[in-house]
Amino acid sequence: MNKVLSLPSVASKQFLITIGDRSVGGLTVQDQLIGPWQVPVADCGITSNDFSFNVGEAMSVGEKSSIAVHDPVSSGEMAVCESILNICSAPIWDLSKIALSANWMSSFDCEFDKYSLYQTAESITSNICNKLGVTIPVGKDSLSMKMSWSEDNKEINVKSPNTLIISAFSSVYNLKNIVKPMFINDHDTSILFVDLSGGNY
Repeated sequence: MNKVLSLPSVASKQFLITIGDRSVGGLTVQDQLIGPWQVPVADCGITSNDFSFNVGEAMSVGEKSSIAVHDPVSSGEMAVCESILNICSAPIWDLSKIALSANWMSSFDCEFDKYSLYQTAESITSNICNKLGVTIPVGKDSLSMKMSWSEDNKEINVKSPNTLIISAFSSVYNLKNIVKPMFINDHDTSILFVDLSGGNY
């Protein structure tokens, strides 16, 4: 259990969430903490362009690093989709307004790594971005994600799977129409479950 809880994708993110002033400058409309109990469940961050608080920008992140060990292509596709779904809680009005930044991480150690990186890039562009009209104008790569050392006269290598981290950005046209992931109890509400997986879990 301790090994599971120590994984970055499972463990507490408190040290990242409260690392500094979340609203410096006074133009932060939505940070990572939501509601009167300040729960870190925000889908995206939103800032205003000026103090009129009419228009601004939204940013979200998508990553599925744990899947990359078994299926780098699916991991990249899910990262893109997660970032787009997260930013849609902001009133962006048009998917074509979304721009993505792609952060590629890989050891780039063998032909298999190179080919799966190519497959992932091709899949997210042709199967998702081109069909939705979403662009990826910027990005970066860390292609030396490998550690080697000697132990008992043997060389040991640990390398990162091909992983894609996506940041999504968009302009926001009405800051009053933000959808927050919280319950409002001043009137009757309903919880809806929409099955997007065809019954699979």
